[in-house]
Amino acid sequence: MSEQQIRINTLSGGVSRLPDSKRTPQEAQDLTNAVVSPEKSLQKRDALELVAFPDTGYMSDDVDAGDLWFHTERDNDEIYLFRVSATAGDPITVWNILSQTTDTVTLATDTSTYLNSGSGDVKDKLGHAVVGDGIFLFNKEVTLEYEADAAKGGGPVRYENETNNSTFVDERIYTTDENYPGQKFDDEVLSQNFQDWSEFNAEAPTAQDLTAHNAEEGIIGTGKVYYARENYLNYPTGFYKAISSAAQPWFERIRTQEDDSVFAADTFPHLLFNTTPGAWNFDAGPWTPRVSGPSFDNPGPSVFNQPAPKVSAMAAWRNRLWFSSQQTLFTSRFNDYFDLWIDDSQSITDEDPIDIIGGTNRIANVSSLTPFSEFLFVNTDNKVQFEVQGVNNFIGPTSASMAPTSFFGTTPDAEPVTMGSTLFFIDSNRLYVYFPSTKASLNQAHEVSYHARNFLPKNPEMLTPIEFNSSLCWVDGDNKNDIYFYASRFAGDKQTQSAFYRWSLDPSIEVQHMFVADTYLYIVAAVDNKLYLFKSDLEVLNAKPLMDKIHEVTGVYADGKTTFTSTLPLSDERSKRIVVLGEQWGTEEGTVEEDTDDDNMTVVINGDYSAYPVHIGERYEMRATLSKQFMRDERNNTVPGSMMIKNCLVQYDDTGHFDVEVVRAGRSTSKSLTTADNFRVGGQIRLGEKKWRDGQFLAKVQGDADHTVISLLSSYPEPLDITQIELAVNFSAGFRTSNHS
Repeated sequence: MSEQQIRINTLSGGVSRLPDSKRTPQEAQDLTNAVVSPEKSLQKRDALELVAFPDTGYMSDDVDAGDLWFHTERDNDEIYLFRVSATAGDPITVWNILSQTTDTVTLATDTSTYLNSGSGDVKDKLGHAVVGDGIFLFNKEVTLEYEADAAKGGGPVRYENETNNSTFVDERIYTTDENYPGQKFDDEVLSQNFQDWSEFNAEAPTAQDLTAHNAEEGIIGTGKVYYARENYLNYPTGFYKAISSAAQPWFERIRTQEDDSVFAADTFPHLLFNTTPGAWNFDAGPWTPRVSGPSFDNPGPSVFNQPAPKVSAMAAWRNRLWFSSQQTLFTSRFNDYFDLWIDDSQSITDEDPIDIIGGTNRIANVSSLTPFSEFLFVNTDNKVQFEVQGVNNFIGPTSASMAPTSFFGTTPDAEPVTMGSTLFFIDSNRLYVYFPSTKASLNQAHEVSYHARNFLPKNPEMLTPIEFNSSLCWVDGDNKNDIYFYASRFAGDKQTQSAFYRWSLDPSIEVQHMFVADTYLYIVAAVDNKLYLFKSDLEVLNAKPLMDKIHEVTGVYADGKTTFTSTLPLSDERSKRIVVLGEQWGTEEGTVEEDTDDDNMTVVINGDYSAYPVHIGERYEMRATLSKQFMRDERNNTVPGSMMIKNCLVQYDDTGHFDVEVVRAGRSTSKSLTTADNFRVGGQIRLGEKKWRDGQFLAKVQGDADHTVISLLSSYPEPLDITQIELAVNFSAGFRTSNHS
């Protein structure tokens, strides 16, 4: 048996659940409350800091797991968080995250009816699409309709010009000519018919122009109505109303006379928009009516041919607003989000709306639309994904198509997200990366989680991109205090990291929503039926004592004890509740004291600590459990034989206290605590940059590699950065066999 060393240069491979012998040396059995990277190897995650709102500390005392959450980040000074709930009177709440204030939201008449229509949770029946400074909200259970109410401009229209003793003579228009199929108006239609376009194009209306109206006076407004039978220059056929006799433009186009020329705005997506700082309005959209041709030539979106069409997804891409309904995509006109009609019924141009259907050998209804630089990614509810493609990268009404490109299942609770030049989507126990068809060498979607399937959650939710460090995170829908991470790094065209790990928060925390702004992960969580906002720095991990729910309070001294009242409930485990003295305490900065009381809303410690504010919060444990170790050859293949692990040497940088835990089969668990004298001051653990050290720590193991589990732990509110691990082993090569008599 020879003495040898096994060196683990990094744990940046993350967690693997492949068979022990199939794992790489840099992959661990488990990583909890840690961060792994090629640069730093293994670090303890940052604290979960309370973002306290004035007066109460919490955002809301109305918790509902069925609410819809989303956010927008306009710039570094404006980050808004939105919640849409089933509350009838006040369904939309907007928070300004950086100022910790609540904005006002004004709802137009009857708009709450649109939000509350249908059944089920709000997050399931409502969707959103961020478009510039506005947010479209759409109800997946509301049927799209044409407007039939004449008071709202719907239904058939009869245009009349009242002569009022004018010498300007009205002429009846009969467009029953067979050369104009579909353009048949009844003989009651009255309008000024002209075919001398010079008058229309170059001369202002005269003072004889009077009121034009339909069945509802005032819908059309003031101005003589003209009908143009044919196109002229940039004036398409249609109805025009005189709007000025003083300056151009003298005319504007108005809706056609036929029925089904106006969309029922109360059934279409509604718009939430910022009017002034701190104030938002929610109203139906100003959807453009049809202004050219009858339904025969300009029928509008084809989804109206479906029974009960509904919007299932929305997105803004390439200067159009995209909608989905069942297997159909339809869009607005180019550069006009509210116009869904052909501009000129006699001629289709590249700027007109797009209307396409995605067809495969299975029924697959569109569930989400994800804009990307080169394509629009279309996900469905039945294991098929599409790309919206064009000709020479041009997308227009005559060139657009939906091409099926991959066939994988996806969870309905987490929409696909983009990160850099790739796109990701997720399913039970699986994460997929998707490449555009122009960059894919073979398959366009690849599973990146095959080695961690039994580690990842079965019901993932809230897939969130962390673009600045090429990571993703999501929540376990069955245990909403567990957050899973995927880190992906590239050097040129080679992937240098593909790692999974997780954060495990206190069971009292139930994550409702997550998003990333700047370098912070923001978490909206329910704690004791109140909503709180937390943030955790994903880049700078050693800036504060590492505690969850951390915030500053000042204590009250009485009867030899100081009581600190928490802004929110802390852990039910008393040993987790601690205070740490801040920088105002001078030489005592970093002193850690544990709670002596049972109330989870207070921390009580012996002595007078009321002079200055302290950090209050709860401990959390970082745990990194190593995989079973093998002797490997120069090709990284395992070498058969028996191995005894003698010692574990841990090299660290910028690190406080930590433990090395050894679990041997049939024997009690043992822990080795770093006990260097320079980690303690007066017998107490101290925080602060001067107390952290670089160096190495040797822990005795003395266990059979087949039956020994080694873990690195830290439940101290101190930073931890493990750079390398070396195991001293005795190894005897050779196959082991069993003899049976």
